[in-house]
Amino acid sequence: MDKIKRVIVSDFLGTLTVSALMTYSYWYLYQETRSQAVISILGTFSMVMLLFAFIGGYVVDQHSKIQLLRVIATMRLVIMGCGGLVVLIWHQGTTILFIIVMVNALLGVVYGPLTESVAPALITDDSTLFTANSWVAAANQVSSIASSALAVLLVYVKAPALALGVAFLALTLSVMALSRIANDSAPVKRERLAIRETLRDFAQGIHLVVRNPVISCMVPVALLANFGYWSIWLLMPKFSVDIFGRYPFVYNLIDITLTVGGIAGATLFSKFQRAGLFAKWYPFLLLGQAAMMLLLGLSGRGNPTLGHVILVGVAWLGYGFFNSISAIIYFSIVQLSAKKDKVGLITGAVLTLFSIANPIAAVVSVPLTHLATLPVLIVGLGGVMLLATIPAFSPRFLRVLKRFDSQEP
Repeated sequence: MDKIKRVIVSDFLGTLTVSALMTYSYWYLYQETRSQAVISILGTFSMVMLLFAFIGGYVVDQHSKIQLLRVIATMRLVIMGCGGLVVLIWHQGTTILFIIVMVNALLGVVYGPLTESVAPALITDDSTLFTANSWVAAANQVSSIASSALAVLLVYVKAPALALGVAFLALTLSVMALSRIANDSAPVKRERLAIRETLRDFAQGIHLVVRNPVISCMVPVALLANFGYWSIWLLMPKFSVDIFGRYPFVYNLIDITLTVGGIAGATLFSKFQRAGLFAKWYPFLLLGQAAMMLLLGLSGRGNPTLGHVILVGVAWLGYGFFNSISAIIYFSIVQLSAKKDKVGLITGAVLTLFSIANPIAAVVSVPLTHLATLPVLIVGLGGVMLLATIPAFSPRFLRVLKRFDSQEP
């Protein structure tokens, strides 16, 4: 557990600044171009990259998790440094930020499964897995809220060169800190990446997903919920600039309150040693997420006032709270369902399967804006998420949760 804590602290700086830069980049790009198409392109590319998470999971299973964290941090450091120089010399801030967002999405193919695989790789007692996952989740949320605060400053300064310089400095410290942590044990037998074998292993991962009643029941729920959520999320730059333009801090408020809610949820969960204390409430957590998106849509109706801004904050605060608890429970179930040497692969398979709807959401974010006003559109998408919770209340799903409630992990 001590090693996990050191890794969390060491990776904190890098995650903090990269997240801040991504938040700032989406805001800056829409602010400069006023084009939802630009946001849609970036969102679509990022979502498509999620579909390759099973390849990232394969890579994760073949290497030391600490070593991979170090390599990704170093690559980000080089990218930020080169990007900062280009902005200073040629003043191409919009182009560089666009490219950096896309490169970060590429690195996310490995980084996503990696972050979900660190905890099981560094612990020796499965009974502490839920606690370890809660620490990781809480640390990620603390990093996110700190990055949101940093993003506020970057938004007000509006200087891409400064944003990249801050990211470069923080990543330098992150790489130095990670270099002081000993690598975890990598697999004795390493295999080169072979597409046929990788697809076969991916098929095995999907087979495990189908056989697991909790995961398989979640497939239709996740597809609809992800479509609704990501469609709404990619509309947030437009939502904050076009509707709440007189309150320039709203986009950062969205990020901050989402993170604060996530911290609260992860902290609450970490107080308990087994997921059974929460499993039976899982469908209600999904319902809560949908309700918060409906509230978000209602907050954008009428002439925006500080009261409407507060509703925006409450909606994202509640969504973050419900989402963080449900995510910890879900991924803990996935991890316990897999062998330790296949956790990355199984996690990648799950992320890929559940992300199928995400690129569709990104692509349609542009035409959707022509169908209705933003508040009405968000309410409609929240309704889609609400409908997605229905299978989670089915007798079969509730019976599975009850069985899981009665088991010690």
